[in-house]
Amino acid sequence: MKSKQLTQNLPAKLLGLSLALLSVQSVGAQSWETVLDYQPAAGKESDGSGIVADAFGNVFSGGIGADAAGTNHGIVLKTDTTQANWYFSDDTNPSAAQDQSVIWNMGLDASGKVYSIGQLTPDSTGITYWYVRKSSDSGATWSIVDQSLYGAGRFMDATGFAADHTGNIYVVGWGQDQTVVGSGKHATTQTTIHWLVRKSSNGGQTWNLVDDVIGPAANGAAYVPGAGVFVVGDRFVSTTYPWLVRRSATGEPGTWSTVDNPSANASSAARAVAGDSQGNVYVSG
Repeated sequence: MKSKQLTQNLPAKLLGLSLALLSVQSVGAQSWETVLDYQPAAGKESDGSGIVADAFGNVFSGGIGADAAGTNHGIVLKTDTTQANWYFSDDTNPSAAQDQSVIWNMGLDASGKVYSIGQLTPDSTGITYWYVRKSSDSGATWSIVDQSLYGAGRFMDATGFAADHTGNIYVVGWGQDQTVVGSGKHATTQTTIHWLVRKSSNGGQTWNLVDDVIGPAANGAAYVPGAGVFVVGDRFVSTTYPWLVRRSATGEPGTWSTVDNPSANASSAARAVAGDSQGNVYVSG
């Protein structure tokens, strides 16, 4: 009865749209099931933050798990092509001498190699390193391909990953810089945050800083065929944190520009970006 009354009160030109919307609304929810519920230690927290599947049907889930002592470990779990069982694949903080590690994201390059993206705090100083690990054998073994600081004693954190079809990979995040202003008893230390994009063309053997913008923090990245590399995040300006999207057709230094900043005077944050086969770009946050 409600749907009939609704359509009777609509102009004729909107009737077709109304019926289409009602049809969409009547579609039932799809069936979901829990396929992974993991805690490294009973009663301790765990958090999944990234997932990726390769061309062979292997699925990799990365995140954070606390051990019995409460130390955080960046954890990668894997299910084989049957997707019936999950297996432990990597602990990005395997040494008791290290303080903690975190995985924020997962990624695949053009040849199917798997990457975990996050941070490592190697000691009790609390200084976090940009931390990228890679597996070339479907998660059987892992190695460090990037462990960096913005400068001596200066934080870095890797949060997003993208890969193009030619073998280039991009890891994005933020770094902390500190500069001394003034001198003597009038000297003060100012801290600034930098939006960072690092690129490797050889599977992580070497890296180049290709975009460094003072003020924001990058959260996610995607390569869109025909359009280039897009990086999204939030830019720190005074007391607001505006939504920011930057793009480069080639990913090289000096080729990046801001292509979306819709809320220049309000706090907002772009968190993820993706593209489709038509070249359309979607940003959420």
